[in-house]
Amino acid sequence: TLSSSSAASDVYKRQEVVLFLRKHWVTYAGILAIKIMLFVVPLFTWLFIYWQFDFPWLTSDLVWLVALVWFLLGVLFFIYAWLDWYLDIFVVTTQRIIDIDQNGLFHRTVGECLLDNVQDVLYEVKGLLPTLFNYGDVVVHTSGAHPHIVFEQVANPQKIQRLLLTQRDHYKDVNTEKIASPEDLLSIMLDHERKKIALQSQPTPVLPSEAASTKGRPSEQADISS
Repeated sequence: TLSSSSAASDVYKRQEVVLFLRKHWVTYAGILAIKIMLFVVPLFTWLFIYWQFDFPWLTSDLVWLVALVWFLLGVLFFIYAWLDWYLDIFVVTTQRIIDIDQNGLFHRTVGECLLDNVQDVLYEVKGLLPTLFNYGDVVVHTSGAHPHIVFEQVANPQKIQRLLLTQRDHYKDVNTEKIASPEDLLSIMLDHERKKIALQSQPTPVLPSEAASTKGRPSEQADISS
């Protein structure tokens, strides 16, 4: 287990980050504007009622306490929205594609695939704001465990598409071994057979001890016959 984990860490160390992305800042600005409207408008409405109408139960302490609690809730929601945007990360290395999707504060989904499994890359720019600010979705179709990985609302989607296809082709060129042709296989087999025949045709070498024993045998036979 230790050796496999160290091998895996070595593989990750050999990788280089080619692309590091987040969603376009316009997407966060839109969410921020909506949340400001949802929190600021009720807050000013509450204060306006206090200043314009005289309710006996509506004391100044109660008004400012409610306003403070509402303001703190708004700050928390702003932080939540920022973290959700900031922690959504798309990474492209020299070996793989990694998609980190942050859903809330305590839920994270990570998907990845090797560049060798990338089949096709498409991009889509849809809507007025995406067209004006040049951002959109980049969809990566794969043959791995994740059928597709989506880079959502990223800047320059066309440039990212070209870069992903370039990295995929480069990865395959570097890591794919050359496949031997039938002519190469036939040449290897013939060369092997020629070496085998040459070894069989060579005379068997006679060791010095065997030569000495062969010379001594005729004299022994002569002595016996005499």
